[in-house]
Amino acid sequence: MGFGSDDKKVYDLLNDKMFIVAANQRKYVWNQNNWREMLEDIDLVFENKTDKHFIGSVVLKKETINDGIKNHFSIIDGQQRITTLTIMLCAMAFIFAEHEEKADYEGLEKHLFVTDNKKNAFPIVSINANKYISKLVEVLYEEVNSHFISHFPLLSATDLLKKAGCIKVIKDCFLFFYSELKKRTETDLIALSNYLDIVLEIRYIDITAEEDEDAYTIFEVLNARGQALTDFELLRNYLFRYSNTEEKDNVKKSLSDLEELLQDEIEIFLKHYALHKYGAKTDKNENRPYKAITKQVKGNVTSFLQDLLLKASYYKKMIAFKDCSSLEYKIFSFFKPRRQQQFRPIVMGLMHQRDLGNLSDNDYEKYLEYLYEFFICYHIIGEKTSNKIEDIVYGYSYKIESGFTIELLNKFQIAMAERIPSKSDFINSIKRIRYSNQHKAYSGSRKREDVIAILELLERELGYDGSFDDITVEHCYPDAQDIQNAHIGNLILLEKDINENKCKGKPLPQKVSFYSTSKLEYPKIISAKFNSNDGVRDFDKNSQWVADKLFDRIKNVMLLSV
Repeated sequence: MGFGSDDKKVYDLLNDKMFIVAANQRKYVWNQNNWREMLEDIDLVFENKTDKHFIGSVVLKKETINDGIKNHFSIIDGQQRITTLTIMLCAMAFIFAEHEEKADYEGLEKHLFVTDNKKNAFPIVSINANKYISKLVEVLYEEVNSHFISHFPLLSATDLLKKAGCIKVIKDCFLFFYSELKKRTETDLIALSNYLDIVLEIRYIDITAEEDEDAYTIFEVLNARGQALTDFELLRNYLFRYSNTEEKDNVKKSLSDLEELLQDEIEIFLKHYALHKYGAKTDKNENRPYKAITKQVKGNVTSFLQDLLLKASYYKKMIAFKDCSSLEYKIFSFFKPRRQQQFRPIVMGLMHQRDLGNLSDNDYEKYLEYLYEFFICYHIIGEKTSNKIEDIVYGYSYKIESGFTIELLNKFQIAMAERIPSKSDFINSIKRIRYSNQHKAYSGSRKREDVIAILELLERELGYDGSFDDITVEHCYPDAQDIQNAHIGNLILLEKDINENKCKGKPLPQKVSFYSTSKLEYPKIISAKFNSNDGVRDFDKNSQWVADKLFDRIKNVMLLSV
């Protein structure tokens, strides 16, 4: 391995260089905690509590690019620090400009720009490294130079960031340093010059690699020494290290597409992909997802990336609900706020088998609805935890992908149905369910949606097969009258038009005739029970009846033996 190391200053780091970012690097992810920690370390030097600040090692790789700029470097390790320092210097330059301190402002130019052999200036952080910071530097100097030369009014910091098109993290970083440095130097602008001197004197260890192989190896060594790298970053580094020259462009594009597609969900996706594709149960320690995946990838990078992107497109449906059928939208949008992630590897397999032609659209929707109804019965009504079904879900996730048959899906249903609570437990759980618009203990959109889902299952069991669009929860006896009226035995589904325009504010005797006109089944049953004086007010009896009906549905749909 060939590389050299030197003790240098930020003055040297941000001077006469253009930075690009290696394809195996992460995006800018620092947040206010990181920014504040860096600034507080600088404060210690400013307050003479320590002599100097040290930011560790920065690993670069010298690149040969024939564009007239002498020094190009790929950032192997240190991107977060270089990016943060650059944004901090931008904030300082803007404060100097606000105070008409032209000399100090112009003095920062060599730390934010690099010139080519024709004296053309370019932002030190290239478009490749971070297009938003590159644009910020350009717009900052365009606006301030116009202010000094033509005496145009200077934009506000907020308007500057808007004109530069900064994304939130860049904007937040700039405004953090802008506001904090203004507070520290408001009454003494010389203090800002002192802060700048301290920043430029910050020490670091410069490590420069000579070859790609050196860069990837250093990256892995740094991770082994405790750098907090994600599975996606480690997978990306692995793919670049072991792909051949012809594959690298495809690797770069595919991983960029993957990152754009899944964004913050990419880590949980890799965990679920490893389970779905390879049957690997992973964790955050020795059995990390990237290790499970890379064991299988060698020599098959192109086909692996094709499959990874295909499964990511399935995953996107589950987390963003785009390009979904109405049933998919209903189920995925119900699962996500309840943090039902456990079924995602199963659903990826179902989607894939449908695309392969092994599963019809009707069967796909049938098994998807099965998962939905199981979740309602097991988690919402039964109040059971997901760890009790973990082994079943994990085992069948891989089997559905690797050895699919309809018989296998039926076995999965039976295995899951065996975990449904006993009838007595199920009935007791139903009786505990409450929902109210008036009483806070039983209110909230989540409780309302849970009750709607349960009552929809009841309607299906009673024979209703239509749409549930424009359906609301109706309290037979008024919600506001008594907290006991929040009981599940007092709740039905009703069309919004009937509920709001015909029943609202009326006592039950005046509402039952409208219930009988509903397209739904349960309101008509309540109407008939009232007219026959069959104890509609007995909520416990009603909930027992609801529980019996739903348990019948479990027996029929989930193949449960009782």
